[in-house]
Amino acid sequence: MKITRDEAEAFFAHPSQRRAAMLTGPLPEIGSYFASGGVCGLFHGAPWPGMIVGHIGAKPDAWGGLDYDAHEVLHEAWNTMKPQLITGWVKASNRAMRALCLRIGMAECGRFNMPAPVLIFEWRA
Repeated sequence: MKITRDEAEAFFAHPSQRRAAMLTGPLPEIGSYFASGGVCGLFHGAPWPGMIVGHIGAKPDAWGGLDYDAHEVLHEAWNTMKPQLITGWVKASNRAMRALCLRIGMAECGRFNMPAPVLIFEWRA
């Protein structure tokens, strides 16, 4: 379901979620927030027509069981925003997030060769 930015704050409240999302202040006002169970996604436009970028936050009590809810959040964003592609960026060192992306049907499609490499994942319904 679509939620407000203020409602989404609870999903990104744990310090690990804030570090992974590189958040230093409140959640951004841009984009749309969708939640299912203990998972929330922020989705916003990308600098390419038809593409949106997704960011995932999860409440600690949902850790270890995110797959269904993360997949539901992707579908909700897809059906509401109607993109041609959803993409997400994951630090190569974040093994848990890389594994989640693969389990929910995202495909690794590239990488940014930064000092700390960033993997690019894509998803279509």
